[in-house]
Amino acid sequence: MSEFILTATDANFQDTVKNVTDKPVFVDFWAPWCGPCRMLAPSLDAAAEQFNGRAVIAKYNVDENSAIATENNIRGIPTVLVYKNGEVVGQQGQAAHSGTVRQLSYLIDAAAQLYGLPSEGHGDRQPVAGDESGAVGVEADGPGVVVVA
Repeated sequence: MSEFILTATDANFQDTVKNVTDKPVFVDFWAPWCGPCRMLAPSLDAAAEQFNGRAVIAKYNVDENSAIATENNIRGIPTVLVYKNGEVVGQQGQAAHSGTVRQLSYLIDAAAQLYGLPSEGHGDRQPVAGDESGAVGVEADGPGVVVVA
């Protein structure tokens, strides 16, 4: 696991995730026995190193902790939740596939826009600000991703 990925638990979730107000927080809900979770791990490591300082990436082991997973109605893993100011604003369910690093980078850029932080930009598929509701849509391969302010 990358040195830039934090470990979130029931005990430290408030400080590690909910109290972060200056950048988006991405929480990977996973378990060691989960094959797709293990497939996602290298993508999260790469994203954590690429976006260190612009986003927090944390892993929450559902076998060792359950309160936060239950609170967020996590029914399948891997699932990545995006937090802004302690609230869930986005979700990527069943996230393990070949486009994950690219999807995470689009998602991080979109979330960075919500904070007014500079984004890396990704060619012709940059995140775009949404309507007056504050929604930010991200076009990505695989399941759609939407971040809501």
